[in-house]
Amino acid sequence: MARQEEAQVKTRKHYVTIPSNYIEDLQQTGKRDKARAFMEYYFDMHNETVNSVRFYGKSWGKSVGTVNSWIKDFKHEIDRYFSYWMIQNDSHHTSVANTTEQKLNTTKNTTEQLNTNKTPTVSELSKTQLNTTKNTTEQKLNKDSNKNLININVENDSTNASSKSKTIYPKNFSILWNLYDVKQSNKKRALTIFQKRWKHTDLELLEIAIKKAKEEMTPGYEKHFDGFLNGVIDSYLPQRAWFKDAKGITHQGLYHESENKFVSDKGQEVPLNAELVSKLMKNDYFGIKED
Repeated sequence: MARQEEAQVKTRKHYVTIPSNYIEDLQQTGKRDKARAFMEYYFDMHNETVNSVRFYGKSWGKSVGTVNSWIKDFKHEIDRYFSYWMIQNDSHHTSVANTTEQKLNTTKNTTEQLNTNKTPTVSELSKTQLNTTKNTTEQKLNKDSNKNLININVENDSTNASSKSKTIYPKNFSILWNLYDVKQSNKKRALTIFQKRWKHTDLELLEIAIKKAKEEMTPGYEKHFDGFLNGVIDSYLPQRAWFKDAKGITHQGLYHESENKFVSDKGQEVPLNAELVSKLMKNDYFGIKED
C-alpha cells in the first residue's frame, strides 16, 4: 500500500500556483461559472493547451461575445498575478540586500519605504513582462511621424456670408471622426461636444482612447460618436504621467487607469492599482501631468 502511494506521488510531478484570491472574489460575488471557467483556462494556459473560442463557448455554455470578454479579463488577471510576484521579489531582494549590520541604521528609512510602496524597478522588469507590451510599442512606432504637431486645430477664420452656410471642421476633429468611423452619428453635435470638451486635449491620447474602445465594441453596435465623446471616452482616455523607480530614475509615459498600468514612452509596463498609485503619489514616486 505504501509503495502504491509513493508511486502515485511520483507521477504527480507538476503543481500549479493559481490566483486563488481572484477565484474567491468571483465565487463570493455569485460568479461561480466564471470562476470554473477561469480555472479551466488557467490550466490550459499553464499546460500550453490551445483551444478555440468556440470550444470554450461550448465548455462554458456561453456566447462567443461572453467568452471573448472573459478571456480578456482572465489575461489581465494573470498578468497582474505574475507582475505582483515580480514586484514582491524585487522589493524583498532590495530589503534583504540593504539590511546589514553596518547599514542597518542608515538604510532603515529607505527599506521601509520600499516595503511599504512595493515600488517596482522598471529597468529590472523581466523580459517576459516587457514582451507583453510589444504590441503597444509597435502601435506607438506606427503612429503618425508628425507626432509633435498634434493639437493643431484648423479653425474657420473666414467671416464672409458664404462660410456661414457651410460647417468647416477642425483638422483634429476630422481625424478622430474618420478614425471612429460611425458615419450615422450626428456630426455637428459631435463637433459641438469636441469643441467644448476635447479641443485642447492631446490628439494622441484621444486616438488611443478611440482605438481601445473600438477593440471592445461589438461591430455594428458602436455608440454614436457624439455620445461617445460625451461620456464613454472618459473611461478609455489615458493620462500623461511620470513614474520614479526605486533607483530614483524618472520615466515619462501614459497611465491607463481603467487597465491599472503605467506604460513608459519606451514601452516598459508597470502594473499600478489605485491603492498603489495613492501610496506612490504621497511619496512623490508618481504624478499625473496637467494639460
